[in-house]
Amino acid sequence: MIVTSIGKAGKYQETCYVFQERKCSGCFSTLVLAQLLDIPKDEKFLLLVTPATAQFFSDLQTQFDQYGYHNLEMVSIPYAEDEESIFQIVLILTEIVKEGERVILDVTHSFRSLPFVYFVSILFLRAFKNVSIDGIYYGAFEEGKESNPIIDLTPLFSMAFWFHAVQTFRETGSIQPLWEIACRESSRIFQRENNKEVGYKLSNLKEPLQKLSLSTSFCLPLEMGLDVNHLLQKVDFKSDKSSFEGLLALVFREISEELADFTIKLKEKKQIQLNTDELLREYKIAEWYNRHGNPDHCLIILGELMINWLIKTRNMGNWLEYNKTRERARRILNGMSKRSREGIGPDNVLKEIGDLWSSIGNQRNEFAHAGFKDQTIGIKGKKDKVNELCSKVVCLLKEDLIKTFPLNVRKKLVIVPLGLSPGVLYSAALLSRFDDLLILFSKETQPLLSSALNEIRKSKKILDQNIFTLLLGDAHTDFIPVNQLKNHKVESLNGNQSSIDHFLSEYDCIEGCITGGTTAMQYIIERLLDIAHNYGVFNTKRFALIDKRSQEEQKINPFVLGEKFLLDQ
Repeated sequence: MIVTSIGKAGKYQETCYVFQERKCSGCFSTLVLAQLLDIPKDEKFLLLVTPATAQFFSDLQTQFDQYGYHNLEMVSIPYAEDEESIFQIVLILTEIVKEGERVILDVTHSFRSLPFVYFVSILFLRAFKNVSIDGIYYGAFEEGKESNPIIDLTPLFSMAFWFHAVQTFRETGSIQPLWEIACRESSRIFQRENNKEVGYKLSNLKEPLQKLSLSTSFCLPLEMGLDVNHLLQKVDFKSDKSSFEGLLALVFREISEELADFTIKLKEKKQIQLNTDELLREYKIAEWYNRHGNPDHCLIILGELMINWLIKTRNMGNWLEYNKTRERARRILNGMSKRSREGIGPDNVLKEIGDLWSSIGNQRNEFAHAGFKDQTIGIKGKKDKVNELCSKVVCLLKEDLIKTFPLNVRKKLVIVPLGLSPGVLYSAALLSRFDDLLILFSKETQPLLSSALNEIRKSKKILDQNIFTLLLGDAHTDFIPVNQLKNHKVESLNGNQSSIDHFLSEYDCIEGCITGGTTAMQYIIERLLDIAHNYGVFNTKRFALIDKRSQEEQKINPFVLGEKFLLDQ
């Protein structure tokens, strides 16, 4: 479809027009343009006429018929004198042009403000009718010249989309419009066979722009960093070359400057090292999402950032391995959160970390589950809450690690059952490094406790204030479930008591011996480790003791060191 108009002059003198080294003469520029562009004879022409120019329609129809173009339609529009009339013209064109139509616009005979009105109209058509704009042209007639050029104004229309793409990126962070216009513009340049070098440079950006668009949309900060690096390496527009290349250089300089802080200058994801710089890079992306109106993406990264921070702080190994590292870190943070909720353990920085983790999770879950809950999601104030969480996380990332987790207070507890053979307690105490010792016993084995401790003291300096006991009612049948066991009391040798959940939360590492005593005792030790695990104790391990001597030898002299085997590495 070709859209054109006629001015008040009505009749025009014949002139020779030149376009892309082709020449054609005629009185009406649109007819000349149709021949220069090889427009098929059955294409539709819309002639926009104002009340003052409608009288010239029949003469123009005759001219079109002479050239074999019989599909000319007159469309009456008002004068573009005020806001109301301008909007009427836009609506008239929006109603007439069909969905998905391909449009060429000739503005040669548009009068005064009408070229601007038509320009905005085709922007509307592009947005609301998915119309393709195949070209915008202006016949630059100048009286007295032997020939006059037809100027291709289509690049001007494309600049509106570059503006839209850059503005969308600045406001929302979306790369999608940039990728779409890079695809369209590179094709347009190749079709018109001009600026081919710029066309190749633009075409080289299609793949990195698409990849970055997807990694940004799906909130993948590691892939995003690699994709940004890939894009920045491909951007090669020079501001001192052609004017169009200079404009593209300006566009991509704006994009590059905003994305530069996110780049990862590596080839593969597995090469990324978890260090302070990487943590801060990920935080910048989280804050960037929040600033661009994506608090859900921001919260996703904040949660993963806390996991990364814990992995780095505690040197937990391969930070991208899910089951062995990330899931373990998640469980530890969940335990810290549980401490905070239930007020378990000392009032220290672990509770603050747990509270922050819980707050991020609560906010994130409202988005992650799409608000499918009875209560209406409170959107008001949500951004302020996310801003607050961002501030707390960045403070955590910059926290001195020694100050956060002081090495000198990382306490280790060893839990051992005391059965009828005190040699288990003896070997466990002497083969383990620990700060405190928790002994599990029953009334039946209580008389053996004093002598076993005396033997241990002979070989190892152990103070009474470092020894705690847990008494079972029946060593054979007390299979106490976790929810009941955590409320049982641990007692020190000097008589002080505390509940098991508070007691275990004091430690950074707990080892439990699953050798000796009864089956119920070994079951209880497993459950004690479960409780510690649920409250975020960093290390929980089981170990076994082996004594290869005969049963008779063990009974005659129980206080001989056996062998210790750690079961959880």
